[in-house]
Amino acid sequence: MQVSDERLTAVLTRGERRPPRAYDRNPVAGLLVESMAISHDEHADAVRDAGTFLLDLLRANEPGTAQLTLSIAMQVLACDEVKPVDEICCYLARTARKDVLLGIAVHALVGGARDRRARGQCEREVILRTLFLLLRMFEAQEEADELDRQMQRG
Repeated sequence: MQVSDERLTAVLTRGERRPPRAYDRNPVAGLLVESMAISHDEHADAVRDAGTFLLDLLRANEPGTAQLTLSIAMQVLACDEVKPVDEICCYLARTARKDVLLGIAVHALVGGARDRRARGQCEREVILRTLFLLLRMFEAQEEADELDRQMQRG
C-alpha cells in the first residue's frame, strides 16, 4: 500500500470525474464504505466521500491490486471494529510514518485541528474508523495474498 506522487496527483485532479462508489472489482471494499455510511446516516455523505477517495487512492478498482475478500474483511471487522479512537489514531500515525503521502491524504480526509470545530467530533470519529478499517483490511489482504503466494511456491 504505497501511494506515489503521481497517484496522489491523479486522484486529486480527477475531481468529479471519479465514479462515485463504482467498485466493481472490489465490491467488499465498496460494501464496507456503504455499510459505514448507512450506519451513520447523518454523516453518510462525508463517509462515502472519504471512503471513496481512499479506495481510489489505493487503486481498489484497478487490476493488480489486492482484491478484498469477505473472509478477510469480516476478520478485521471482528477484531478491529470496536478499537478505541486513540488506538486508531496510533495506527494511522504508524501508517503515515511508513507512507507519508498516504498519511497526508488521511489527515486531509479526517481534518486537522481547525476542522475539528467545523466538522463534528462524531463525524470525525466515523471517518477515522472507516479509513482505519479500510486500511487494516487491505493490509491484512495483502499479507494473506503474500502468504498464499509463498505457499504456492513451496
